[in-house]
Amino acid sequence: MQRELTPQFRVGKLEDLPAVKEVCKDVWGGNDYIPFVWKERLSEPNSKVFVVEIEQQLAGLYCLKAVNESGAKAGWWSGVRIATPFKRLGLAYRLLEHALNVAKQEGMYALCYSTGEDNIAMHRLAERFGFRLVASYSYATGQKSIIPLGESANITFRFLHPNELELAWDFIINSKEWQLDEGFHCDSWTWRKLELQDLQGKLAKNAVTGGFEKDNLKALSMFNCEEWENQHEIFVTWMGGDVQIQAQLAQYLAQNAIAKPVEYSLVMMLPTNPKLDEILEQTGFMLRFEDRMRLYELSLTVDKVRNRMV
Repeated sequence: MQRELTPQFRVGKLEDLPAVKEVCKDVWGGNDYIPFVWKERLSEPNSKVFVVEIEQQLAGLYCLKAVNESGAKAGWWSGVRIATPFKRLGLAYRLLEHALNVAKQEGMYALCYSTGEDNIAMHRLAERFGFRLVASYSYATGQKSIIPLGESANITFRFLHPNELELAWDFIINSKEWQLDEGFHCDSWTWRKLELQDLQGKLAKNAVTGGFEKDNLKALSMFNCEEWENQHEIFVTWMGGDVQIQAQLAQYLAQNAIAKPVEYSLVMMLPTNPKLDEILEQTGFMLRFEDRMRLYELSLTVDKVRNRMV
């Protein structure tokens, strides 16, 4: 007989940290990141962290972040954790139900979340609430030791300059990748609509590279450089264009685009493209099925058609 739950939701507090550690102790072999960023999450702008208590015990938690997109707010549901004793009791349903109510109260037009390809429970949850699958994403990693692709003599790679904003933006919005993932990009593990100001910010930080055939842009990538403790990554947030040149562009980033005193690894979270995945694997990039992600979105407005910045 399933245990009857009487969950009590409230906003998370700094003093919850010991209980949060207990909730997260079985996640990723005891190496969950949530306890390490708990204080940061509580003070993060446009974010709310909620915990749920059952029988005066902290049983679960989640984070809801508001992301502004062309004057509207979208909700990002993440950091969902359930303590081991309370799993398989329907608590995930209650957490998502609560998040949806908060999102509606906050005037968000949609709620999104991502989950692993193999997380069957979260896929079923999406189906129950009517979420739609936006896209499936492949996670690839590579270092300087990858096998070089045969370079095309007529292709050159370089950073794009801020005055090439129009060139880069036109390339992005006319790409197959833009259509495939409906304008989303993965920015530091948060998927959101890629907008002109995002590209403008990347160009200002010298974080946009392109593959050119003479003056014609054939492939483009945007990235972040992360320097977390014990982690040095170049995180590609968006890539598109000719598949073969995309693969060469990935190698360019991994091998010589970023001059750092320590070796960085290249990390990419891109809409699944079997042809690109095959080329990347052949050259030494690591792709694993269990690292694939799915992005779900649920519209919270009557008018589901929104104007995009183009």
